[in-house]
Order: sequence, then structure tokens, then C-alpha cells
Amino acid sequence: MSDSMMLRLSAKQVEFKTKILDDPTVVEALIGGSAGGGKTMSMCIAMMIAVATYPGIQLALGRKTLQGLNRSTVATLLGKVHPMFHIGTNDFHFDKKDGIITYHDGSKITLLALDYEPSDPDFARLGSAEFDWAFVDEAGEISKQAKDVLRSRLGRGIATQKFDIPPKIILSCNPSTNFLRTEYYQPYHD
Repeated sequence: MSDSMMLRLSAKQVEFKTKILDDPTVVEALIGGSAGGGKTMSMCIAMMIAVATYPGIQLALGRKTLQGLNRSTVATLLGKVHPMFHIGTNDFHFDKKDGIITYHDGSKITLLALDYEPSDPDFARLGSAEFDWAFVDEAGEISKQAKDVLRSRLGRGIATQKFDIPPKIILSCNPSTNFLRTEYYQPYHD
């Protein structure tokens, strides 16, 4: 990543960075809006800002299925956001088998499928995970339990202690009537 990089953010993306990423009191946030509104792009930019700011940070990136995650979010990250940060193919390694993107400074993004599986109803597959921050794209597709279990795995990564940063979970969604509405929208709009 280039130190002289000049990243141009929209007013909404600057607000997202200032009010969510940079504020240590914000540990959970939901960004919403209609399709094509820039939520995925903003989350991918936020992940790269985290990687550039906190060497060795451990990030989780989840969505209902890995297929959906790779087709949309990872494609945006690698195809659009990496070039914005001057990250070339030699600056990271993408282990597609294990679903881990590793950067030269030791930072990692681990891809997670957060769909309910009858063989793993308690999401035990996340049990030994150690992450600093998590990002969930299209959170309206996952259950509250998936979000809660992922949230419980945050703050265990290297950067949380090394840089004294709080664990954060950032979710994106289109309008939804599931737990996102009752936990994030209604308490502030009723």
C-alpha cells in the first residue's frame, strides 16, 4: 500500500469513517439503504483502512453463503477497492480453499458463511476464531444468532490489544423486517 495514496471518499463514506470507524465508543453499527447505494463498497474501503491503520488486524467478512460473498463482496474488494489502495497482486495472498486473504503486514480477512446449518445449530464452527473486527454484508440474510456468535468472537485478535482498539462489528443491509429492524431501527424511530 502506498503511503502517498490519495483516497477520494464521498461525503457519506467520510461520515462512515468518522462516526463509525474512528469512534472508539461505536462497537456495533448497521449501514442500510437500497441496492446500489454503496454499502458494500464502503465496507470494503473500511476494511482496507483498518488494514492500513492497524498492521496485523484480524478481520472477519461474512455473508449468508460463501458463493454470495465471493460473487459480490470479495469481487468488489479485489476488483475495485484494492486498486483504489494501490494493492497489487503481489501485496496479498488469497487462499481460496481456506477463504483467507493475507496481507504483507500480517493482516487477514477471513471469509465466513453465516447461514444456519442443521449440523451446526450453535455456530460452533466460529468457536475458536480470533478476530478484532467483523463485517457482515447483507445482514438481513442471516439470523440474530449468527450475528451474536460472531460478535462474541471479536476482541480476540492481535490488534485489539496491540493498538488498544475496541472490537467492532459492522453490518450492511437492505430494508428488512428481521432482527435488524427490532434491534437497530425501531429503538431509534418509535
